[in-house]
Amino acid sequence: MQDISLLQQIFRLGVAFLNNLAFLPFVLGIGIVLGIAIALIRFHRIPVASQLLAIVVEIIRGSPFLIIVYAIYFALPYVWN
Repeated sequence: MQDISLLQQIFRLGVAFLNNLAFLPFVLGIGIVLGIAIALIRFHRIPVASQLLAIVVEIIRGSPFLIIVYAIYFALPYVWN
């Protein structure tokens, strides 16, 4: 086990926090764009797309967050390779 001081641990946590803050605008922008796109498609009742998005939204709403995180973490390498 690696023996690091409390000061080093706090510094690492600070670096991780700043990395998360740098990543936040991109994720927030993607989420807003996707949310508006899904809302507009469902609002205008585009036949097939609206029904498919309604199913996807219900599946995501009904699933525990940790299960979704695990699925994305373990499935993305298989999808991209």
